[in-house]
Amino acid sequence: MRNLIASVVLSFSLICCINAHARENVAQPEKRVIVIDPGHGGVKYPGATYKGYKEKDINLQVALKLKSLLNKRLPSLDVVMTRSEDKQLDADKNADLRKRAAAANDRNAVFFISIHANAVDGNTSACGTETHILGEDERSKATNYNAIKRCSDEEAGELIDMSDETVAALERAIIESRQMVNGAYNRALANIIERNYAEAGMKSRGLRQSPWAVLRNITMPGVLTEIGYMSNARDLAFITSDKGQLSIAEAICKSVEEYIKLLDKLNAAQSTSSSQSDEQPESATQADAGEDIGSGYTIQLLSSSKKVSLYDREFKSYRNRVMMLNGRSAQRISYKYCFGRYSSKADAKRALKEVREEFPDAYIVEFDGDGIR
Repeated sequence: MRNLIASVVLSFSLICCINAHARENVAQPEKRVIVIDPGHGGVKYPGATYKGYKEKDINLQVALKLKSLLNKRLPSLDVVMTRSEDKQLDADKNADLRKRAAAANDRNAVFFISIHANAVDGNTSACGTETHILGEDERSKATNYNAIKRCSDEEAGELIDMSDETVAALERAIIESRQMVNGAYNRALANIIERNYAEAGMKSRGLRQSPWAVLRNITMPGVLTEIGYMSNARDLAFITSDKGQLSIAEAICKSVEEYIKLLDKLNAAQSTSSSQSDEQPESATQADAGEDIGSGYTIQLLSSSKKVSLYDREFKSYRNRVMMLNGRSAQRISYKYCFGRYSSKADAKRALKEVREEFPDAYIVEFDGDGIR
């Protein structure tokens, strides 16, 4: 699949794939899009039916209440519904499910929530909420892989010259990385929703992994949440009441707020990291570690004839914890990258043991001001 390796797609995907979904729509002028899918709908797909109540109606009523809450509390979001009335999206069931997923894929949504009600024939005791994420079975992963692949094909631009083998290998790496990221966000979103259900007084049955078709076909993080059992009298009374539906919508709305804050936090951390990696501190005092003293002992990690960013990966876990000191040499300018400021050599020796776990060749030197003695 050569289209995936378009120059723009390739360069962006390989560098940003791990945090792509935490950043989607963040840097764009458009609003972030989320998609709410009221499960079932229309004459052909009513879902479960108990005591005259139809699942399709309950799902839609909760979804509409959720959209209203989100519009008030998170006006920065563009909340899209797969249906806002009692209708099916297609006469064919599989096509109907694919169109629900496409509503999110086509809008580059940051996440997708499908709302359903549960039921078990012949079992009136089962009750509570469940939130499902994409299953780990081979069929689910393969279907999801193909969905991401299709979307990547559609977004591709001008091709770059690469062998078919390289293209195939890069394609697999990009899509598998995206699936891994989606999986992490799926679990986070599902756990947030179930926690908020429990805090609202509902019985939470927790997170489940399931091979639902609508989850297999989305390309972004998404969940299918079961708001209660229609086959249980108590749950049915709750999810068909206006008060119960508002409580459910409130719990999901709170979960969306938390999830958006998580995305903002991750995006801010990424932006800070990116900007800091390009910075070059002007003096040692900008990244001093240890005691703030003018002279004494420090631990030298590295020496270089050129300046190195204090955020460079070469410093491992000591990134942004090292300081740059000037070497005393008449022949050439050298920069010494050191950790800690210690008033006594004994203190420096104690710290040296830990530093040598990552820098075996580190050693103690004396410093005065911004230079090595």
